[in-house]
Amino acid sequence: MTIPQTNFRLGYYIHDNYQVSLGIDHMKYVVERPQNVRIDGYINFDGVEDGDASYNGDYNNGVINLIDTKNPDGDPQFFAFEHTDGLNYINIEIARVDDLGEYFNLNPNKIQINLIEGIGIGGLYPKTNATVIGKKRNDEFHWSGYGVSAKAGLGLVFLNHIQIQTELKGGFINMPWIKTTNDGDTAKQKFWFLQHNITVGYVFQLFNNSTKNKNDLK
Repeated sequence: MTIPQTNFRLGYYIHDNYQVSLGIDHMKYVVERPQNVRIDGYINFDGVEDGDASYNGDYNNGVINLIDTKNPDGDPQFFAFEHTDGLNYINIEIARVDDLGEYFNLNPNKIQINLIEGIGIGGLYPKTNATVIGKKRNDEFHWSGYGVSAKAGLGLVFLNHIQIQTELKGGFINMPWIKTTNDGDTAKQKFWFLQHNITVGYVFQLFNNSTKNKNDLK
């Protein structure tokens, strides 16, 4: 709760039991530091480029610490990588909603207990904070990849309008086009994610019953 992550979702019932929605999941991703990592390749700054020439050399499956001893202040001079201004997963979902209240003889006009299952797909629009060998970073918002997800949860609806929902959501993210520096350097990564969401919302009827049968906007 000290580092709030906020999600937003707007949905529409296309049927009594099915809804489509558009939303943004504002997550975060941080590479742990300090840690030892393997490195392959070569670094060759000639003094003209914007980079730290002290790291010049060939690296063949060598080990380097992400907080390097060459920097006495412990700043991430060699490498830091995080999406702390938002690993923004902008996605569209389709979900099935089943009212469980009838099994408990609940009055649906006072309280509903809903079981929700859904799947989603979308794009990643992060603002990446990256330091690569002392080069000037590129932290602009940019499209960097795609994700797929699935969720399941329970929701309560009070007096047909006030909604409280808890859900577990997980999925896979692939970002092959992450901007890191102003020189056009890029990174790529892919990983699985899992999040627990608690949502407060409002449900209202968009059309009159004479024109639509229980089409609600969430």
